[in-house]
Amino acid sequence: MFNEIQFFRQKWIIILLLAVSAIPVFGLVYQLATGNPFGTSPMPNWGYILVLIPILGLNLLIFKSNLKTTYDTMGLTYRFAPFHFNATTISWKEVDQIIIRKYSPIKEYGGWGLRGMGKNRAFNVSRDIGVQLFLSDGRKILFGTQKWQEIAKVFDKYNIAYTTHGINA
Repeated sequence: MFNEIQFFRQKWIIILLLAVSAIPVFGLVYQLATGNPFGTSPMPNWGYILVLIPILGLNLLIFKSNLKTTYDTMGLTYRFAPFHFNATTISWKEVDQIIIRKYSPIKEYGGWGLRGMGKNRAFNVSRDIGVQLFLSDGRKILFGTQKWQEIAKVFDKYNIAYTTHGINA
């Protein structure tokens, strides 16, 4: 059995969130500390607070979001918190093919997170390597991973057939 929990912790995400948060935080702190308006068209203090609530909510959502995957003899179990309340299991009996592969998150899925539509979905948090499952009902689901070698060892140990594509095995 193998468990992996991934979080959004890329430097560019942290910098972007801090940059978006910095201006209203600075404006509010400046106005409260100095008693002077911030900028040429100042907002009231309550306006800054109203702007900060959704920004801080987005920050919290991104930092609390995580993808948990478990690979075992029965199948793959996943949960993308907080979007999934319960974990979902895909039995190996439902899987026709498994490919551990390099992919382009932006080109193929439009970025990271819960991505794709219809029968082609991706659950990814960072980087560009994933475990793609081709299911017997026609769906394709890709799960991003940062530890593909460990997953391959689990597949080898339990004789679960897979191939690799675009990575150094």
